[in-house]
Amino acid sequence: MIDLSVAEVVDVLGARIMGDATSVGGLTFPSVSIDSRTIQRGECFVAFEGKRFNGHDFVEEALALTQERAEKAGVNVELIEADVEGWRENRSFDLIIDTGLMHTIHLEKIDAYRSVVMQNLKSGGDFVLSHWINLSSEMRVNLKSAEQIAEFFSPDLRTIECKPVEFGSAALTMGFYWMKKN
Repeated sequence: MIDLSVAEVVDVLGARIMGDATSVGGLTFPSVSIDSRTIQRGECFVAFEGKRFNGHDFVEEALALTQERAEKAGVNVELIEADVEGWRENRSFDLIIDTGLMHTIHLEKIDAYRSVVMQNLKSGGDFVLSHWINLSSEMRVNLKSAEQIAEFFSPDLRTIECKPVEFGSAALTMGFYWMKKN
């Protein structure tokens, strides 16, 4: 298989690089995919204009797969599908995991997001966050450092551990945060 450079992918697609183009200079991909459900590690994902999808289109299938895997592993889980702004429970949880919401949420909803996490996490409970720390937009959350994440959730949460993981280059860095509610 031939690796494709970012420049080659951009040229073939007639696309443009958003942000700092120098940060992806040496990045190559073994292949390109247009289906986020089948993307493999290291592949370049390309979204085309046309029919639009979002996470809601795949939630039912994702929850079913998660339930199936939990049952196979002998783990008892309760899966909850809810909108971040309207999610309210009459109970709190020992663990809340966010694997992709915070870095895609619009700025006008970020305070509601934080409020929901705080209201639904038990005192002493754990909050695990995975957050693309290099994505930026005028309309989306733009917290790029562990310090900014910690400040956003303080004083209610304290950071236990933060681990940045690069996916191919510094341009694609995800931060994994483990926080505990005071």
